[in-house]
Amino acid sequence: MAEPLKSKMFSGMFWSGLGQVWNLGVGFVISLILARLLTPEEFGVVAIIGVFIAIFSVFIDAGFGASLIQKKDLHPEDCSSVFFLNLTIAITLYIGLFFAAPLIADFFHKSILTPCIRVSALAVIFGALSAVQNAMIYRDLRMNVFFRMSVVSQSISGAVGITMAYRGFGVWALVMQTLIKSVISAALLWIWGTWRPILRIRFQRLKGLFQYGWKLLCSGVLDCFYNNMYPLLFGKLFDFSTLAYYNRGNHIPSLGMGIINNTISSVLFPSFSRIQNDPKQMARVMKKVQSGIFFFVVPTMTLLCLISEPLIVLLFKEKWLPAVPFMRLFCLFYMFWPFHTSNLCVLQACGRSDVFLILEIIKKVQAVVCVLLTYRYGPFAMACGLVITNFLSAVENSWMNGKIIQFGFVKQILNISPCIAISFFCSIAGWFVCENCAGVWSKTILTTLGFGVLYLGISFVFKQIPRDIIQLVWTKLPFGKRDQV
Repeated sequence: MAEPLKSKMFSGMFWSGLGQVWNLGVGFVISLILARLLTPEEFGVVAIIGVFIAIFSVFIDAGFGASLIQKKDLHPEDCSSVFFLNLTIAITLYIGLFFAAPLIADFFHKSILTPCIRVSALAVIFGALSAVQNAMIYRDLRMNVFFRMSVVSQSISGAVGITMAYRGFGVWALVMQTLIKSVISAALLWIWGTWRPILRIRFQRLKGLFQYGWKLLCSGVLDCFYNNMYPLLFGKLFDFSTLAYYNRGNHIPSLGMGIINNTISSVLFPSFSRIQNDPKQMARVMKKVQSGIFFFVVPTMTLLCLISEPLIVLLFKEKWLPAVPFMRLFCLFYMFWPFHTSNLCVLQACGRSDVFLILEIIKKVQAVVCVLLTYRYGPFAMACGLVITNFLSAVENSWMNGKIIQFGFVKQILNISPCIAISFFCSIAGWFVCENCAGVWSKTILTTLGFGVLYLGISFVFKQIPRDIIQLVWTKLPFGKRDQV
């Protein structure tokens, strides 16, 4: 790839990854403390609220954020028109959610949902206020801004949530933690962002942006309903405690995957947009990125699957043990998640939002069929179905890129097959260590050390360690040599 783009892309990945590490790492510590202070039932309440906030947030963006990033000849009126439209939609949706809150509470038979939804939904408005700022920073690959924002917003909101939980505010500690984080994040994006709105709305420009974005909007709506379908069904068909165990099992593997996935999407989409007319270069970038990302993802998810039970007990105590089976399944679920992100970034960057939408429709139909086939057999069966549909989706997402950039599913699997084979071999040794250790501390520490040393050793011998990523991290360290990239 061209050197300026390579440098900017790697720098963006570094800062985006560092921000994700901070955000999710600190978030994990905060969640750990809150899990010890609050009950699974209270976490289940907030999980249901999060579903509705997520769904409404998709309608606010309406695909315009991706349109602003992808468009080559961006005009100031484009951004301002999107800003005022987003804000109008957000206020309208908040009013609707405010009055719908009692109906939602009646549906789940939880009266506490009414005031909690009305307060939490304010985050939707603050999200709309910062949506264009967010898109402009992504477009410029200024990922260091997001890192600074994460440090401040996560620290303050986490401190507030822990303090309130310790003082006995219960579920309100979680509600206020989320809301305060949204408020601070929006404020900081305005302080550190360079874009400012002008009082001009041009519907013709909105129409042009919407021609690209409406398909992404439909895809986003489908994806959001799909991702939140399981929490809704768990909360309705079973109980809020089961929902909390499901979310807790998802939480730990999603932390590491969230760092990687958000880093990939935040950098690859704007980077691919710059080289959208050069499919060979896109394929080369894709190959390097995937080999580097999966080098870390596959062994991490494999290791978490091995130590899931002692880790849950160690971090959250025995009351969260029912989350272990879900955690193991989600490790398999997230292992191939970068396939989704990297392949869909190619489609978006090439302007193929039509294919993007078609793929989303196919995948969501599969998901609904899977739910209908599994819900009668309990929550674990439903989670197994989620893993199966996720693998099928990975195949479908990569299929089209075999035509666009000549780098389809088979080539991608062959590209990452060494790290899969090494991880599988190391998992056998890791399982043996875990089964022959006594106590949660020894199981967790010795299995992690044994697996990690063996994986890195074999990778080094067979020259599978990605040098580009190691050099990138090294040059960003205070003592790193800058001339190595």
